[in-house]
Amino acid sequence: MVFEVEGLLSFGEWSSGAKVYLKEAEKGKIDIAKAIGEYNSGLIKFAQCIDDILARSVTDAERDYYDIEDSHKRLGSGQWKKILVSQIGKDKNPYDFLHRYFRPNEVREILRRPKHSQEQVDYIIYLRSVETECHDDLRRKLYELFGVVPS
Repeated sequence: MVFEVEGLLSFGEWSSGAKVYLKEAEKGKIDIAKAIGEYNSGLIKFAQCIDDILARSVTDAERDYYDIEDSHKRLGSGQWKKILVSQIGKDKNPYDFLHRYFRPNEVREILRRPKHSQEQVDYIIYLRSVETECHDDLRRKLYELFGVVPS
């Protein structure tokens, strides 16, 4: 949609900034799609600036909150994985399901380690250590699921 500047200025109350914008319009016309595009670009830049400011200005209280939140998520994830391993994973070959839980490059790295080895399972645990708390009980269950013979 394209509007004539004169027509737009003939009605409504325009701020001084809006009037300047309208008067500077190319060929005395305002292309709405172009104006909205410029507006969206400005909003995107503004949002990026706000994100940058907030990312650089994390308070001690926020860090403490995030530590508590992350610990809670990791613990809950560990409990859920323990259920998966001990109930759902029972009598199944875990190697058949690696592609469901890991990215292709991670699966390749897992399979580069000796099959049914402690090294391999420890690497799997390492890959999920940021998101999952792996206590001794879960580690034992994973070793058992992957057929690791204790040394």
